[in-house]
Amino acid sequence: MAIKENTAVTEALLKEGQPEQVILATGGQKIIPDIPGIDQPQVCDAWQILSESIKPGGNVLVVGGGLIGMEAADFLSEKGVKVTLVEMLKRSPVNKITSHGYMLHTRLKEKGCRLLFNTVLKSVGDGSVEIETEGEKNTLAPIDQVVIAVGLKPNDNLKATLDSLKIPYTVVGDALRPRRIIEAVEEGARAAWEL
Repeated sequence: MAIKENTAVTEALLKEGQPEQVILATGGQKIIPDIPGIDQPQVCDAWQILSESIKPGGNVLVVGGGLIGMEAADFLSEKGVKVTLVEMLKRSPVNKITSHGYMLHTRLKEKGCRLLFNTVLKSVGDGSVEIETEGEKNTLAPIDQVVIAVGLKPNDNLKATLDSLKIPYTVVGDALRPRRIIEAVEEGARAAWEL
């Protein structure tokens, strides 16, 4: 068995290597919603904030109330940032009955984070955003940074190539369906054991 790092898997590489089986564990891709103003410089994603590759603003809107959004809001609030979080669902997808969910909800409440559910981001302006809650539009200002944390979609681009080359494969982890790491590790292990 050979391990190749920093190597893009292409159709040519697959033809050359002639694998008997592939475990497709290519992860997920960030979802970037199609919203007016999303390409402005004050817009970034949660991974850039959490990795500290982008400095947080002072008044931040986090878009997405799942684990990624809640953790980004928690991280920002620890840095003294004023955080407003918007989530399109009627309640948080992060369940309060889990220990992690309870901790996140408690910390955000203690830090005074504003959580707006059943709310969508409609546009990003210069220093403000437009949101909509149950058909009612509002402007939030000042907002000097927008953090996109709406989740992931499967990065399964190689499936079509594997199908065309008739190479058997098993899709695992976020490439199958974005979830927690424990499911990805279990699926990857199960796929390897079945080889």
